[in-house]
Amino acid sequence: MEVVAPAEAASGCIARVALDVPQDRLFDYLASGVDADDIGRRVEVPFGRRRQIGVLLELAAASELPADSLKPLGAVDRRTPPLPAELLALARFAAEYYQHPLGAVLASLLPPALRRATAPRTQAVEAYALTEAGGLGIGELPARA
Repeated sequence: MEVVAPAEAASGCIARVALDVPQDRLFDYLASGVDADDIGRRVEVPFGRRRQIGVLLELAAASELPADSLKPLGAVDRRTPPLPAELLALARFAAEYYQHPLGAVLASLLPPALRRATAPRTQAVEAYALTEAGGLGIGELPARA
């Protein structure tokens, strides 16, 4: 995850984040260095005494809460693609229809490895390709091995 520095975040806009908690509302955080392209991305935010993974859903110019009570957005995961707008709309519909918190619905859309604050392990995959010289010999191979 890319870390947004708290000093940088103090002068930014408001990020509204859906968290997997039993409250059906979005949580406001100070954000800088984020834009509309980051909507649908996983973010790591301080929540109480711990850090939690949520999904950035909206950017706003102001919050109903006083600015000094807002915490800065911790990190934005730009290594993985954001959730598509269609999937976010489906999650909003399901949350409203089934009377379930939006953050919990969005968390159920994510694979378990992406629900945790620790970065998922990635492995380098070796790839092989047939060269032009190797392709010439394909016609000479027997039909049955």
